Amino acid sequence: MRQNIFGYGLSVFLMGIVALAIQPHKAIGFSSLEQPQRPNQQATETKLLIQAEQKYKEGDFEGAILDLNKAITINPNFVDAYNDRGITYNHLKKYSKAIEDYDRAIAISPDYAKAYNNRGTVYNSLQEYTKAIADFNKAIFLTPKNPEAYSNRGKSYFQLKDFQRAISDFNKAIAIDPNFANAYYNRGSISINLKDYRKAIADFDKAIAINPNFVDAYYNRGNAYKTLENYPKAIEDYSKVISIDPEFAEAYANRGFTYIESGGIQQVNQDLQTAAELFKKQGRMTDYKQLMNLIKVL
Repeated sequence: MRQNIFGYGLSVFLMGIVALAIQPHKAIGFSSLEQPQRPNQQATETKLLIQAEQKYKEGDFEGAILDLNKAITINPNFVDAYNDRGITYNHLKKYSKAIEDYDRAIAISPDYAKAYNNRGTVYNSLQEYTKAIADFNKAIFLTPKNPEAYSNRGKSYFQLKDFQRAISDFNKAIAIDPNFANAYYNRGSISINLKDYRKAIADFDKAIAINPNFVDAYYNRGNAYKTLENYPKAIEDYSKVISIDPEFAEAYANRGFTYIESGGIQQVNQDLQTAAELFKKQGRMTDYKQLMNLIKVL
Protein backbone atom coordinates (compact mmCIF):
# COMPACT_ATOMS: atom_id res chain seq x y z
CA MET A 1 0.00 0.00 0.00
CA ARG A 2 1.46 3.38 -0.98
CA GLN A 3 2.03 5.85 1.77
CA ASN A 4 0.31 9.19 2.29
CA ILE A 5 2.52 11.60 0.39
CA PHE A 6 1.02 15.00 1.28
CA GLY A 7 2.28 17.58 0.59
CA TYR A 8 3.57 15.52 -2.24
CA GLY A 9 7.14 15.21 -1.15
CA LEU A 10 9.34 12.28 -2.01
CA SER A 11 7.46 9.07 -1.49
CA VAL A 12 9.76 6.07 -1.07
CA PHE A 13 8.62 2.50 -1.63
CA LEU A 14 11.08 -0.21 -0.67
CA MET A 15 10.14 -3.49 -2.27
CA GLY A 16 10.53 -6.63 -0.22
CA ILE A 17 11.42 -9.54 -2.44
CA VAL A 18 9.86 -12.85 -1.62
CA ALA A 19 11.91 -15.84 -2.75
CA LEU A 20 8.98 -17.67 -4.25
CA ALA A 21 8.94 -21.37 -4.71
CA ILE A 22 5.99 -20.46 -6.92
CA GLN A 23 7.67 -21.24 -10.21
CA PRO A 24 5.98 -23.95 -12.30
CA HIS A 25 9.22 -25.23 -13.79
CA LYS A 26 11.11 -25.34 -10.51
CA ALA A 27 12.23 -28.76 -9.34
CA ILE A 28 10.38 -29.59 -6.14
CA GLY A 29 12.85 -30.11 -3.29
CA PHE A 30 11.69 -32.44 -0.51
CA SER A 31 13.06 -32.33 3.03
CA SER A 32 15.38 -35.12 4.05
CA LEU A 33 13.07 -35.63 7.05
CA GLU A 34 10.16 -36.73 4.91
CA GLN A 35 8.97 -40.32 4.85
CA PRO A 36 9.42 -42.30 1.64
CA GLN A 37 6.37 -41.98 -0.60
CA ARG A 38 4.69 -44.04 -3.25
CA PRO A 39 5.25 -42.66 -6.78
CA ASN A 40 1.54 -41.95 -7.31
CA GLN A 41 1.30 -40.06 -4.03
CA GLN A 42 4.33 -37.92 -4.85
CA ALA A 43 3.00 -37.22 -8.34
CA THR A 44 -0.35 -36.10 -6.92
CA GLU A 45 1.09 -33.68 -4.38
CA THR A 46 3.51 -32.27 -6.97
CA LYS A 47 0.62 -31.76 -9.39
CA LEU A 48 -1.34 -29.94 -6.67
CA LEU A 49 1.67 -27.70 -5.96
CA ILE A 50 2.00 -26.79 -9.64
CA GLN A 51 -1.75 -26.11 -9.86
CA ALA A 52 -1.51 -23.86 -6.82
CA GLU A 53 1.43 -21.98 -8.32
CA GLN A 54 -0.55 -21.34 -11.51
CA LYS A 55 -3.61 -20.19 -9.57
CA TYR A 56 -1.42 -17.83 -7.53
CA LYS A 57 -0.06 -16.30 -10.74
CA GLU A 58 -3.60 -15.88 -12.04
CA GLY A 59 -4.73 -14.16 -8.84
CA ASP A 60 -6.86 -17.06 -7.60
CA PHE A 61 -5.37 -17.03 -4.12
CA GLU A 62 -8.17 -18.90 -2.39
CA GLY A 63 -7.96 -21.62 -5.05
CA ALA A 64 -4.20 -21.82 -4.50
CA ILE A 65 -4.72 -22.27 -0.77
CA LEU A 66 -7.24 -25.08 -1.36
CA ASP A 67 -4.76 -26.96 -3.57
CA LEU A 68 -1.95 -26.47 -1.05
CA ASN A 69 -4.22 -27.68 1.75
CA LYS A 70 -4.81 -30.88 -0.24
CA ALA A 71 -1.08 -31.34 -0.89
CA ILE A 72 -0.34 -30.94 2.83
CA THR A 73 -3.09 -33.43 3.71
CA ILE A 74 -1.43 -35.98 1.43
CA ASN A 75 2.04 -35.19 2.77
CA PRO A 76 2.14 -33.33 6.12
CA ASN A 77 5.91 -32.82 5.71
CA PHE A 78 5.74 -31.12 2.28
CA VAL A 79 7.87 -28.06 3.03
CA ASP A 80 7.38 -26.39 -0.37
CA ALA A 81 3.60 -26.53 0.13
CA TYR A 82 3.90 -24.83 3.53
CA ASN A 83 6.23 -22.24 2.01
CA ASP A 84 3.90 -21.50 -0.90
CA ARG A 85 0.85 -21.33 1.34
CA GLY A 86 2.75 -18.93 3.59
CA ILE A 87 3.52 -16.76 0.57
CA THR A 88 -0.15 -16.77 -0.37
CA TYR A 89 -1.28 -15.86 3.14
CA ASN A 90 1.33 -13.09 3.20
CA HIS A 91 -0.06 -11.70 -0.05
CA LEU A 92 -3.53 -11.73 1.51
CA LYS A 93 -2.10 -9.94 4.59
CA LYS A 94 -2.99 -12.91 6.80
CA TYR A 95 0.33 -12.55 8.53
CA SER A 96 -0.22 -14.84 11.52
CA LYS A 97 -1.20 -17.71 9.21
CA ALA A 98 1.83 -17.02 7.01
CA ILE A 99 4.15 -17.15 10.02
CA GLU A 100 2.57 -20.42 11.17
CA ASP A 101 3.31 -21.98 7.78
CA TYR A 102 6.91 -20.77 7.70
CA ASP A 103 7.37 -22.01 11.29
CA ARG A 104 6.09 -25.42 10.22
CA ALA A 105 8.40 -25.53 7.19
CA ILE A 106 11.39 -24.67 9.39
CA ALA A 107 10.39 -27.28 11.99
CA ILE A 108 10.35 -29.93 9.26
CA SER A 109 13.52 -28.72 7.56
CA PRO A 110 15.67 -26.42 9.75
CA ASP A 111 17.96 -25.57 6.80
CA TYR A 112 15.11 -24.47 4.50
CA ALA A 113 16.44 -20.99 3.67
CA LYS A 114 13.38 -19.80 1.74
CA ALA A 115 11.18 -20.09 4.82
CA TYR A 116 13.53 -17.90 6.87
CA ASN A 117 13.69 -15.33 4.09
CA ASN A 118 9.94 -15.30 3.56
CA ARG A 119 9.13 -15.20 7.27
CA GLY A 120 11.46 -12.21 7.46
CA THR A 121 9.37 -10.43 4.82
CA VAL A 122 6.29 -10.93 7.01
CA TYR A 123 8.12 -9.47 10.01
CA ASN A 124 9.06 -6.51 7.82
CA SER A 125 5.37 -6.01 7.00
CA LEU A 126 4.60 -6.15 10.74
CA GLN A 127 7.39 -3.62 11.39
CA GLU A 128 9.19 -6.16 13.58
CA TYR A 129 12.52 -5.36 12.01
CA THR A 130 14.79 -7.00 14.59
CA LYS A 131 13.02 -10.34 14.04
CA ALA A 132 13.16 -9.79 10.30
CA ILE A 133 16.91 -9.19 10.37
CA ALA A 134 17.45 -12.37 12.42
CA ASP A 135 15.59 -14.38 9.79
CA PHE A 136 17.47 -12.77 6.89
CA ASN A 137 20.76 -13.44 8.71
CA LYS A 138 19.84 -17.13 8.87
CA ALA A 139 18.81 -17.19 5.20
CA ILE A 140 22.12 -15.57 4.23
CA PHE A 141 24.08 -18.03 6.40
CA LEU A 142 22.37 -20.93 4.63
CA THR A 143 22.54 -19.40 1.13
CA PRO A 144 25.33 -16.80 1.00
CA LYS A 145 24.69 -16.10 -2.70
CA ASN A 146 21.03 -15.20 -2.20
CA PRO A 147 20.54 -11.60 -3.43
CA GLU A 148 16.91 -11.46 -2.24
CA ALA A 149 17.89 -12.07 1.40
CA TYR A 150 20.48 -9.27 1.27
CA SER A 151 17.97 -6.93 -0.35
CA ASN A 152 15.31 -7.77 2.21
CA ARG A 153 17.72 -7.26 5.10
CA GLY A 154 18.67 -3.96 3.53
CA LYS A 155 15.02 -2.95 3.66
CA SER A 156 14.92 -3.74 7.39
CA TYR A 157 18.02 -1.64 7.99
CA PHE A 158 16.47 1.14 5.92
CA GLN A 159 13.38 1.14 8.12
CA LEU A 160 15.64 1.35 11.18
CA LYS A 161 17.39 4.31 9.47
CA ASP A 162 20.68 2.40 9.44
CA PHE A 163 21.37 3.61 5.92
CA GLN A 164 24.99 2.51 5.70
CA ARG A 165 24.18 -1.11 6.49
CA ALA A 166 21.24 -0.92 4.11
CA ILE A 167 23.46 0.38 1.30
CA SER A 168 26.01 -2.35 2.04
CA ASP A 169 23.32 -5.02 1.70
CA PHE A 170 21.98 -3.58 -1.56
CA ASN A 171 25.55 -3.42 -2.88
CA LYS A 172 26.02 -7.11 -2.01
CA ALA A 173 22.74 -8.02 -3.72
CA ILE A 174 23.86 -6.19 -6.87
CA ALA A 175 27.31 -7.82 -6.77
CA ILE A 176 25.62 -11.24 -6.69
CA ASP A 177 23.04 -10.35 -9.35
CA PRO A 178 23.90 -7.29 -11.47
CA ASN A 179 20.42 -7.51 -13.05
CA PHE A 180 18.53 -7.29 -9.75
CA ALA A 181 16.34 -4.26 -10.52
CA ASN A 182 14.84 -4.00 -7.04
CA ALA A 183 18.24 -3.67 -5.39
CA TYR A 184 19.10 -0.68 -7.60
CA TYR A 185 15.69 0.77 -6.86
CA ASN A 186 16.08 0.34 -3.10
CA ARG A 187 19.56 1.83 -3.13
CA GLY A 188 18.20 4.76 -5.10
CA SER A 189 15.47 5.20 -2.50
CA ILE A 190 18.13 5.55 0.20
CA SER A 191 19.90 8.17 -1.90
CA ILE A 192 16.65 10.13 -1.99
CA ASN A 193 16.47 10.02 1.80
CA LEU A 194 20.07 11.22 1.91
CA LYS A 195 19.12 13.99 -0.55
CA ASP A 196 21.62 12.74 -3.13
CA TYR A 197 19.12 13.01 -5.97
CA ARG A 198 21.53 12.56 -8.86
CA LYS A 199 22.82 9.30 -7.41
CA ALA A 200 19.21 8.22 -6.89
CA ILE A 201 18.40 8.97 -10.53
CA ALA A 202 21.39 6.89 -11.66
CA ASP A 203 20.10 3.88 -9.70
CA PHE A 204 16.53 4.36 -10.93
CA ASP A 205 17.91 4.52 -14.48
CA LYS A 206 19.52 1.11 -13.96
CA ALA A 207 16.36 -0.36 -12.45
CA ILE A 208 14.29 0.88 -15.38
CA ALA A 209 16.81 -0.38 -17.94
CA ILE A 210 16.42 -3.86 -16.43
CA ASN A 211 12.64 -3.60 -15.96
CA PRO A 212 11.09 -1.07 -18.37
CA ASN A 213 7.72 -1.33 -16.58
CA PHE A 214 9.08 -0.61 -13.10
CA VAL A 215 6.37 1.87 -12.18
CA ASP A 216 7.69 2.90 -8.74
CA ALA A 217 11.15 3.56 -10.20
CA TYR A 218 9.66 5.96 -12.76
CA TYR A 219 7.61 7.61 -10.03
CA ASN A 220 10.49 8.20 -7.62
CA ARG A 221 12.79 9.24 -10.45
CA GLY A 222 10.14 11.79 -11.34
CA ASN A 223 10.17 12.97 -7.72
CA ALA A 224 13.95 13.34 -7.87
CA TYR A 225 13.77 15.31 -11.12
CA LYS A 226 11.04 17.50 -9.60
CA THR A 227 13.25 18.28 -6.58
CA LEU A 228 16.09 19.20 -8.97
CA GLU A 229 13.59 21.45 -10.82
CA ASN A 230 13.96 19.45 -14.02
CA TYR A 231 10.24 19.73 -14.62
CA PRO A 232 10.06 18.33 -18.18
CA LYS A 233 11.81 15.13 -17.05
CA ALA A 234 9.59 14.88 -13.97
CA ILE A 235 6.43 15.26 -16.07
CA GLU A 236 7.75 12.67 -18.52
CA ASP A 237 8.24 10.17 -15.70
CA TYR A 238 4.87 10.82 -14.07
CA SER A 239 3.23 10.42 -17.48
CA LYS A 240 5.02 7.10 -17.95
CA VAL A 241 3.75 5.95 -14.56
CA ILE A 242 0.19 6.82 -15.57
CA SER A 243 0.54 4.98 -18.87
CA ILE A 244 1.59 1.82 -16.99
CA ASP A 245 -0.78 2.20 -14.04
CA PRO A 246 -3.71 4.55 -14.76
CA GLU A 247 -4.87 4.32 -11.12
CA PHE A 248 -1.61 5.55 -9.58
CA ALA A 249 -3.17 8.58 -7.86
CA GLU A 250 0.08 10.11 -6.61
CA ALA A 251 1.45 10.33 -10.15
CA TYR A 252 -1.50 12.48 -11.25
CA ALA A 253 -1.15 14.65 -8.15
CA ASN A 254 2.59 15.18 -8.49
CA ARG A 255 2.29 15.82 -12.23
CA GLY A 256 -0.35 18.41 -11.44
CA PHE A 257 1.86 20.16 -8.91
CA THR A 258 4.78 20.00 -11.33
CA TYR A 259 2.65 21.73 -13.96
CA ILE A 260 2.00 24.51 -11.42
CA GLU A 261 5.73 25.00 -10.89
CA SER A 262 6.53 24.81 -14.60
CA GLY A 263 3.71 27.06 -15.76
CA GLY A 264 1.45 24.45 -17.38
CA ILE A 265 -1.64 25.73 -15.59
CA GLN A 266 -4.12 24.32 -18.10
CA GLN A 267 -3.24 20.73 -17.06
CA VAL A 268 -3.30 21.29 -13.30
CA ASN A 269 -6.99 21.03 -12.49
CA GLN A 270 -7.55 17.89 -14.56
CA ASP A 271 -4.65 16.03 -12.92
CA LEU A 272 -5.55 17.04 -9.37
CA GLN A 273 -9.21 16.21 -9.86
CA THR A 274 -8.27 12.80 -11.26
CA ALA A 275 -5.97 12.17 -8.30
CA ALA A 276 -8.72 13.16 -5.85
CA GLU A 277 -11.25 10.85 -7.52
CA LEU A 278 -8.78 7.96 -7.37
CA PHE A 279 -8.05 8.58 -3.68
CA LYS A 280 -11.78 8.50 -3.00
CA LYS A 281 -12.25 5.34 -5.09
CA GLN A 282 -9.41 3.66 -3.19
CA GLY A 283 -10.94 4.55 0.16
CA ARG A 284 -8.14 6.96 1.05
CA MET A 285 -10.43 9.62 2.42
CA THR A 286 -7.79 11.59 4.31
CA ASP A 287 -5.79 12.02 1.09
CA TYR A 288 -8.98 12.85 -0.81
CA LYS A 289 -10.06 15.57 1.63
CA GLN A 290 -6.60 17.12 1.84
CA LEU A 291 -6.27 17.27 -1.93
CA MET A 292 -9.77 18.73 -2.37
CA ASN A 293 -8.87 21.45 0.14
CA LEU A 294 -5.72 22.20 -1.86
CA ILE A 295 -7.70 22.36 -5.11
CA LYS A 296 -10.05 24.96 -3.59
CA VAL A 297 -7.22 27.41 -2.91
CA LEU A 298 -5.49 27.10 -6.29
